[in-house]
Amino acid sequence: MGVSERSVDQQEAFSDYVASCHFFDADGYLDLEKLCMHLYLALFCDNVQAPEPVALYEVMLRVVGGMKDKIDHHRVFKTAVENWSEDMRAYYPDKEKTCIHFEVMGTVYPYWIENIGVQLMGMKKGKGDRGRFWVRRDWLLTSMYLQRFEAELVRLAGLSAVVADDSARLN
Repeated sequence: MGVSERSVDQQEAFSDYVASCHFFDADGYLDLEKLCMHLYLALFCDNVQAPEPVALYEVMLRVVGGMKDKIDHHRVFKTAVENWSEDMRAYYPDKEKTCIHFEVMGTVYPYWIENIGVQLMGMKKGKGDRGRFWVRRDWLLTSMYLQRFEAELVRLAGLSAVVADDSARLN
């Protein structure tokens, strides 16, 4: 099997994963490290110069910190990864995961996803551009991954929580 055949197989496997994945656990918490790693993988599979997962994670922490008066910080916490093993090091190098409740994620997501494009990918935001304006249509896995995530977030948090008031946007 050649390199390009393996790449196609990996893309198909990731596509299958995206189609069936669940982002939030039974208590309504998201694993931030996993979200960042999988967004990175989606961008990578779409042949995009992707920001490292740690950079995606750090942007989220800045957004959360900047919104401390609008969110319940008790719903953002780190916890030990159960049954951690060496093959999990890429996701959890410190053997911990960051959990964010869907209500918090509904508030911070629009700012986070926008700041990935602006701060990490150097995309220029045009008048009226919001959220994931920077994701090109031909980035199929990235689009599918974010659409799947947004659908689950809307299902849990409600549309009004995800479509934030523009007057409060972070820059």
